[in-house]
Amino acid sequence: MYLAKVPGLADDLIEEHTDDGKGRCRGCPSQTHGMPQHPCNIRLLADAAASIRRTWIRRGQLDTVVPARIVQHLAAMDRDEDEAGQDGAMPIR
Repeated sequence: MYLAKVPGLADDLIEEHTDDGKGRCRGCPSQTHGMPQHPCNIRLLADAAASIRRTWIRRGQLDTVVPARIVQHLAAMDRDEDEAGQDGAMPIR
């Protein structure tokens, strides 16, 4: 499950798709259908992915399911974002 393999992705979705206090999902506004009930399908999937990731970590299996090249690629993307200017432009290398 890709969502469980990428560090922080499930956590970001969980943080975004929260209850608005009225039983609706804050992260899923729709102009045509309104906000879906909380928890939405994205939140349910993210919760499951976070649980799977915790299990992999607890069992010491995370390194076998997440190739090092993915981790290196994500780290490089984070560095590029940190180096981007105020306007979001990427640095020229």
